[in-house]
Amino acid sequence: MAEDTLLLNVTKRWYAAPDVIVLVLAHDTGPLPSWSPGAHIAVHISDHVSREYSLCGEVDTSNETWTIAVKLDKAGRGGSRFLHDQVVVGSQLRVANPRNNFRLLPDTVPVLFVAGGIGITPLMPMMAQVQKTGTKYSCLYLGGDRESMPFVGQLEATHGDKITIFASKQQGQRYDLRELFAGADQLHIYACGPNELIDALATESDNHQHVDLHVEYFSPKVVAAHSQAMTDFEVELAESGEVINVSAHQSILDALLDADVDIVSSCEEGTCGTCEVKVISGIPDHRDSVLSRAEQSLNTRMLPCVSGSRSRRLVIDLL
Repeated sequence: MAEDTLLLNVTKRWYAAPDVIVLVLAHDTGPLPSWSPGAHIAVHISDHVSREYSLCGEVDTSNETWTIAVKLDKAGRGGSRFLHDQVVVGSQLRVANPRNNFRLLPDTVPVLFVAGGIGITPLMPMMAQVQKTGTKYSCLYLGGDRESMPFVGQLEATHGDKITIFASKQQGQRYDLRELFAGADQLHIYACGPNELIDALATESDNHQHVDLHVEYFSPKVVAAHSQAMTDFEVELAESGEVINVSAHQSILDALLDADVDIVSSCEEGTCGTCEVKVISGIPDHRDSVLSRAEQSLNTRMLPCVSGSRSRRLVIDLL
């Protein structure tokens, strides 16, 4: 399975915050593939390393450019450091076509966007979209201090009183998320940010049956193996019938790659969805941060980079 990639030129570069750079990418030969709000692209740092970044520009039917924002992660694995230190206007980057695990659904009910720090990036195209369609919306943008929060001025100019900027250091306290649900009748929430924020929203939304929560993690959530998870099991490839053993100390993805199965992967943390496969039979042990609870309960798809199996054999089909 070959991944579609493009060699793109960095045409613009600027700082949206002291540790956040914005890169605008374009192709020599014309328009780029289309995308939808919530999509991300994988930027190839080296032959074996890639990192995912949300497309944060407004969806443009001309598809002339893609825009990403990269926060420097000093404790990361080097991807953001490379882009901050080595990439300038004129550099070329190998980039995969957009994928979208965080789609904006057509809505007639009010929409609330909740962002934590750099989690604002996938929400920006969504906000632009609902603004165009006339859907009632608002946004809560949380951060430590205003100066460190990218795109604040741009968002306030574009969305006015529909956006609330809450900088905890200036406010002297953390935002009480319960306020978002007070008096809520029917509400769709799209949220992206640190795991602590997403987990708190999920816990609170469980108490409000009319609130529909859609989330994207930008770091993997901690999911322990289920008590029924197998330590050793088999994976059968539906197309070829090949059976591959998965040992206790390897992921399904590792076992597939060791068997020279051509499967595309990227983050290997269960956050990007690149390695997603179709489940034909068997019961996965889901440990990803991409599929919703409802999607996981269907047991029709799984992320083999982090998820395991609750059955002795899983039959899968590579997408």
